[in-house]
Amino acid sequence: ATKQELEDVKNNLMKELDHVKANMVTKQEFVFVQQAVLETNEIVKKIEQNMEKHERILDLLSRRSIEQEAAISSIRLIKAP
Repeated sequence: ATKQELEDVKNNLMKELDHVKANMVTKQEFVFVQQAVLETNEIVKKIEQNMEKHERILDLLSRRSIEQEAAISSIRLIKAP
């Protein structure tokens, strides 16, 4: 390889290295991303807990509604001539 070819290869490698450095996430940026992920996980856990609580409440209300419908039907049968 000629001196010029080696110089061209070197310049291309330097450009690629600069490009890689420009696109790398810095350690500080990574810490921010990591913190955001942890906070998001906490929020998701709270939402999941609330959803489970709401599901239990809906199940209970559904059962009560069925029981009340049955009671109303029984009352209607008793009142029917």
